[in-house]
Amino acid sequence: MPTSAMAAGGRGTAVAWEDTRIRKARLAALAWSAVDAHSGGLSLPWKRYLAHAAAASLLWRRVAEQGGYVALPWSPIAARSSSTVIVWPPTPPVDDDTILVPDLPVYVMLPTMTAVRLPDRTPLPLLSTSLQEERGGYTWSFSAPMHREGLDLVNPDDGSLPEIEVTINGYVWTLVVDAYDDNRRFGSNTVSLRGYSTSVLLAAPHAPTRTYTAPADRTAAQLAEEELPPGWTLVWDAVDWLVPGGTFSYADLAPIEAIARLASAIGASIESDPATRQIRVAPGYPESPWQWASEAPYAVLPAGVLASGSSTWKGGTNADGVYVYAQNAGSGAFVKLAGSAGAVQVPMVVDPLLVHADAQRERGRQELAAAGRARTVQRTVPLFPTPAPEGMPELGVVRTGVLLEVQDTDETWVGMVVGVRIDAQRQGRALSVRQHLTIERQYR
Repeated sequence: MPTSAMAAGGRGTAVAWEDTRIRKARLAALAWSAVDAHSGGLSLPWKRYLAHAAAASLLWRRVAEQGGYVALPWSPIAARSSSTVIVWPPTPPVDDDTILVPDLPVYVMLPTMTAVRLPDRTPLPLLSTSLQEERGGYTWSFSAPMHREGLDLVNPDDGSLPEIEVTINGYVWTLVVDAYDDNRRFGSNTVSLRGYSTSVLLAAPHAPTRTYTAPADRTAAQLAEEELPPGWTLVWDAVDWLVPGGTFSYADLAPIEAIARLASAIGASIESDPATRQIRVAPGYPESPWQWASEAPYAVLPAGVLASGSSTWKGGTNADGVYVYAQNAGSGAFVKLAGSAGAVQVPMVVDPLLVHADAQRERGRQELAAAGRARTVQRTVPLFPTPAPEGMPELGVVRTGVLLEVQDTDETWVGMVVGVRIDAQRQGRALSVRQHLTIERQYR
């Protein structure tokens, strides 16, 4: 029979499954409440762990009967293992805010997905849903197959832009339906809704364009906020700088395009809040890649939680210098990595909005960060529900721009998330939910 080892106070205690008397005696001796303080409440009581680990338990059968998805051991090693060993905590504590995903042999969830039309909250018969966010974009995109009889509820053919709300494992997206695909064929009559998060309403052709020149001095954040219509909010989390009157000028731009011009001047990107009418301007690389190894990651992912993956070589020169200038102005800067000669350079950057040293420095940092020798790596992880049940991590939807420490089967490395796709797929009564991450890994 398999055994289990739980480290308490740095020592592992082996417990035989079949020997109830010995198990009870040893459990009484274990100080479960004294598990490392960094466990964040993730330690599992024995009975709950037993329910998670025993493949023939009643819990597993009930999950399957209810159409829930049962996450089996993710790695081939776990599938072939004749014993169950849990090391606690899964990694040395990195930071109080870092999410430590426990390295369990089994993750059991009951995935959920609901969809309603807004504002009356009429239920929609969605069959599946796929949502995607990419770094540098300003919306979430989605596609969702649905029985054709539900099309009358959200048909965009009349020129309207129906809004729907999709909730997957407790996470909410508010989306605009602007198109659909007709999937009719023999024995099936479905459509696939397509659209974006509500930030698409700030772009042409959904929003009016204008020609504008800022008449007075404003900070970049103030200029961006002035572009938003009522009901929208802006979070400016990037470097801010003073832009003299007459410098910020454009012709025939929609609000999101004008904001993107301000953000791109310093290498920043725009993010759309999934559920509310809020956009965020954030650095393209919040942390410099040459410092990733010393930065506290958003989360630590053990090999056991990783599923399928692939990788693609991106290239790069590991440049260490760049010239940054303001167009039609005398100011400029040579930005280089500290301690380097700046001999390996990327092309000069010229932008009319780079009129301040802070903006020039930040744009230079972003150019050097993007020039690193890199590979994009795809990894699949569960989308754990919220609020998290006892024993499950608060990983949630992993947003672009965050750092992850990946404890792969052969090595541990750190990378930045540049894309995420959430797939909620039905197969009969069962629903499976997957989170597919695209991670940039740099080699410096």
